[in-house]
Amino acid sequence: MNALRQIEYAGRNCYRSHDKITNDSAPAFVRSLIRRGHLAPLEFADMSVELVTSRDVMAELTRHRLASFCIESQRYVCMNGEIAFILPCFYRESDEASEFWEFCMTDAEQSYHFLLEKGLKPEDARKILPNSTATHIVMKANIREWRHIFSLRLGKGVQIHAVGGGVLVVVVQEHADVIVGDLAGQLLEGGVRHQVVHDGVLIVGGIQRIVK
Repeated sequence: MNALRQIEYAGRNCYRSHDKITNDSAPAFVRSLIRRGHLAPLEFADMSVELVTSRDVMAELTRHRLASFCIESQRYVCMNGEIAFILPCFYRESDEASEFWEFCMTDAEQSYHFLLEKGLKPEDARKILPNSTATHIVMKANIREWRHIFSLRLGKGVQIHAVGGGVLVVVVQEHADVIVGDLAGQLLEGGVRHQVVHDGVLIVGGIQRIVK
């Protein structure tokens, strides 16, 4: 049963109208629920995504406690090769602040490897890694919570809005016009920068280097 059918089945229980379910009745019914503000049935369908973002944005994202997270561990994952960093929102090529940021990232990478060479474990060497360090996250939330996240995080001036925007692109493959279509305008207003990769993996905000 797909997401819209799950929502429809749960929602129609409130009205005892299961006899009105047809092969194509779910989209219109879900739209009507959203239009009327009857959002509880949206909690009966979940969506999981895999994304890549910075550690500081990860900290903001995990404030949404109705979601579930599996996050790449810097304690157990040893970054022996090049370390991936997420480009900050202020990054501009040939800009003095951006060049200094690149210098800091290179210094952090070299320092991390130096500590590993001196015998420190990854869980100790990680202390030196900056907030810009890329991290892989698998995240699950119900559709109502996703709508809540988008409504909070797609506005202008919100750094985490790139995460919300990227996830919205994934939802497009799963009936976004129905589930979050009324929020799509915020994506354009926020000027979200994102890049869709394969299999639902998102590179959010841009990555300087990607570990193969």
